Amino acid sequence: MRPERGGKMKLAKIIEIFENYAPLRLASQEDNCGLQIGSIGADIKKIIFTLDLTFEIYKKIKKNNNTLIYTHHPLIFEPLKNINMDTSKCRLISELIKNNICVYSAHTNLDAAKFGINYYLGKMLGVEKYGCEKLVPTYKEKLYKISVFVPGKSLDSLRSAMAAYGAGEIGDYKYCSFVTSGIGTFTAGSKSSPYIGKKGILEKIEEVKLEMIAGEFNLNKVINAMKNNHPYEEVAYDLYQLANNGKTYGYGYLVNLNKPIKVNKLLKRVKAERKGYKKDKLIKKLAYLSGTSKKVFEEAIKRKADCLIIGEIDYHQDLTAKDEKMIVLEMGHKESESFIFKYMIRNLRKEFGKDIMMKILN
Repeated sequence: MRPERGGKMKLAKIIEIFENYAPLRLASQEDNCGLQIGSIGADIKKIIFTLDLTFEIYKKIKKNNNTLIYTHHPLIFEPLKNINMDTSKCRLISELIKNNICVYSAHTNLDAAKFGINYYLGKMLGVEKYGCEKLVPTYKEKLYKISVFVPGKSLDSLRSAMAAYGAGEIGDYKYCSFVTSGIGTFTAGSKSSPYIGKKGILEKIEEVKLEMIAGEFNLNKVINAMKNNHPYEEVAYDLYQLANNGKTYGYGYLVNLNKPIKVNKLLKRVKAERKGYKKDKLIKKLAYLSGTSKKVFEEAIKRKADCLIIGEIDYHQDLTAKDEKMIVLEMGHKESESFIFKYMIRNLRKEFGKDIMMKILN
């Protein structure tokens, strides 16, 4: 999707891009993600990325028209029972509405997304190459099988086009497919433009049936790629939802390191506070999470992690960790999350083009 003329893009299109990146269904039930303030018909020229939306942030951007603020922590998290202008939050909401500034929030869905915060935290730690297990699974992706009929000479190009959007991925394998040969029949109508054969005549064509699996998050892109790269005017295909599921999404990761690593090396990879632990202590089982989560902390204890890298824990969790002899390295809540925006902008630039300005304010 490219911006419309003049460097603007409708907010509805921007939200579609955001939710392809971090689907709302990945968010926890108690969370409040998505559009917080604004109209989906608004024209947007500039996107501001910020961890939290405060008056201090607002003062830096209020003179900018056609602005969308993308926050990680929702501005409106709990239901508002009234619009009390004696509170700073309600005054801020009022100012945003008066100045036609839109607000969109992605919180726990961005934590759990394929290329979300915890994915890049794992890369910073250098453990993404290991089989990272979700500590608190929250969502299992639905899988679909696509069966499409195509002339044999177009098979390879069509399979490649679909695979470019994730079709055929099974575990660590890509381009997985199954192909069978057969005879396809059709009669082209008077208003058709057949790729093969003549109008009004029953044609019998040698075709192949290409079968590939696609996950629900990529499904529409795979189908569009299939239609756009198929030689036929009308594409014949079947779509089935499978009983087995795809990837598991959730919060917090647990990884068993093939080679134990010293706490000192982990500290060098992320800036974190070490509380009374020997730097040369070896870590075999590592848990990590951006921000904070009581469920993830408890699961790390239950799974007997040697070390937990996290944004922050509270006083009582700190006492529990010491009793359980689990090392905790606290990065700071902000520090464990704010780095994601530079990666997001890099990933989303091809979707937005150069005309939509993107800036980080933290």
